[in-house]
Amino acid sequence: MKKSFVVLSMLLFVALSAKAADAAIYYLVGTMNDWTTSASYQFVKNEAQTGFEEYKITVDLAQNAEFKALKLKQGEETEDTWYPGGAAPNYGKDNKITEAGKYDIYFRPDGGGDAAWYYGVLYVEKATTTSIDAVVGAKTQSRKVMMNGTMYILRDGVYYNTNGVEVK
Repeated sequence: MKKSFVVLSMLLFVALSAKAADAAIYYLVGTMNDWTTSASYQFVKNEAQTGFEEYKITVDLAQNAEFKALKLKQGEETEDTWYPGGAAPNYGKDNKITEAGKYDIYFRPDGGGDAAWYYGVLYVEKATTTSIDAVVGAKTQSRKVMMNGTMYILRDGVYYNTNGVEVK
């Protein structure tokens, strides 16, 4: 009985790991992070959007920041995928961030954005989100935790990245 439970548990773990490995992970890269990936610049799936596959991140940007979305190669892919593609179209080269501050950046890897979206894949607006305190209550205690070299905020059993976005 114990042996079959262990085998079943291992099979479930392998299946879930394979599914997780197949899931694409998208990052915001640009002048604000020297064009490198990190967990604090990882897009989070926008569950509120049902019509398109859409991701969102809230970040602090300097005036004239430039950026793109990036999916690192996975599986049998031979190269990373940049959004928008090519070397020239960085958001911020033509569409300037004219004021430093916190911004919500929406990303649709399959396009689908209208004329207000940069190349149909990126949409940027001044952030309307508030601090974690406003979201979960100012009387709740929070603490910083490090996991795999990345800092998170733990509040009421929920992890948030340093931008205040819930990490699932």
